[in-house]
Amino acid sequence: MDSGTARADRSPADSHRGPVSHVVSHRSEPLIGGWRRASPVAIQLPVRNHDALTRSVTVRIVDNHEGILHAFEGWAASHPELVLLGAHADVTELDLSRDERPDVLVLDLYLGRDDRPSTGCIPRLVDWGTQVLLHTSTEVAVPLREAVAAGAAGLSLKNDGMAALHDAILAVAQGEFACSS
Repeated sequence: MDSGTARADRSPADSHRGPVSHVVSHRSEPLIGGWRRASPVAIQLPVRNHDALTRSVTVRIVDNHEGILHAFEGWAASHPELVLLGAHADVTELDLSRDERPDVLVLDLYLGRDDRPSTGCIPRLVDWGTQVLLHTSTEVAVPLREAVAAGAAGLSLKNDGMAALHDAILAVAQGEFACSS
């Protein structure tokens, strides 16, 4: 961390939780004229131990971009700890009464030609018994907060790459909240 970023201190009660990673988030501050700017805020998150995962993680992906679906299929095939149950262009392609429920459903926040938010389907997917992981390119706070409030178990930004997505999938499969950046 650079010297210009404040570091949040761990309390003595947190000392038993092991190592932490540092994540820099942003906090909006009011400026003259009603504009807001983002300033860095340091947040500490526990370092995840994915080596403790002892079983395969079943995954489905819902994204309206065909190229992303094909890339995800190929990428998942190269990770033996992930079992891809399906790649879907829309949530309506899922039959929640017949399809095998995945441990993690990777969901694009905006679907369809009109990029409609997928937030409304999150409670139904959570009720199905899956962990919903948002995979999106948007960094707009309000729709992301709405999706988390609807039940999403984490967020992986598409710009953060496939390693971040992999870590987020494994984290939410273990019941953790995941946020790639």
